[in-house]
Amino acid sequence: MYIDVNNYFISVLMILISSMPIFIYLMYGREPKIDYSTKYEMDLPTDDPPAIVNAIYDGLSKEVGEPDINGFKATIMDLIDRNY
Repeated sequence: MYIDVNNYFISVLMILISSMPIFIYLMYGREPKIDYSTKYEMDLPTDDPPAIVNAIYDGLSKEVGEPDINGFKATIMDLIDRNY
C-alpha cells in the first residue's frame, strides 16, 4: 500500500490552518469579565422635574424652554412613581 506523502502533508496542513481561528479566539478573542453595578445607569441624571428636563433637552424641532407632550407624559409618570 502506497501513501502519498504530499497529500498527507497537505491534509495535515489544511487541518492546522482551519483550526487556527479557534486557537486565536481562545487566546485573544474572549472579552474579560467585568464586575460592576448598574445602579448608576438607572438613576436620573438630575433632580429637576421631568418637564424642565424636557424643555431643555428635547430635540431640535422646537425652541429651548418649551415643554411638549412628552414633558407632560414624563411629569405624569413621575407623579405616579412618587405615589401621588
